[in-house]
Amino acid sequence: MVQLDSARKLNTTVSRLPNVRAAVSKEADKRGKRASAKLASHFRTGRSSVVVKHGRVDSYIILRDESWKSAMSIEFGHTWKGRHVNGLYIITGAAGLA
Repeated sequence: MVQLDSARKLNTTVSRLPNVRAAVSKEADKRGKRASAKLASHFRTGRSSVVVKHGRVDSYIILRDESWKSAMSIEFGHTWKGRHVNGLYIITGAAGLA
């Protein structure tokens, strides 16, 4: 019998189960491919890329560019010559949040 003291302990225990970790990694890979495809359709300079990294428990989908400011501009938009340029929401869209 397993006895847990809190929801936090339950979350920690479940998140470290091998099948859960494998499912999280697989889903991150799938969403990373979706983000890469969306970015590829907007490529101009070839300096940006989508990278998926797997940690001990979580996985991360990263929009990588020469600087974090460039990546933020691509994701969320920026101002150019006094006009607002909409962001592409590469990572946000791949995560299902946009």
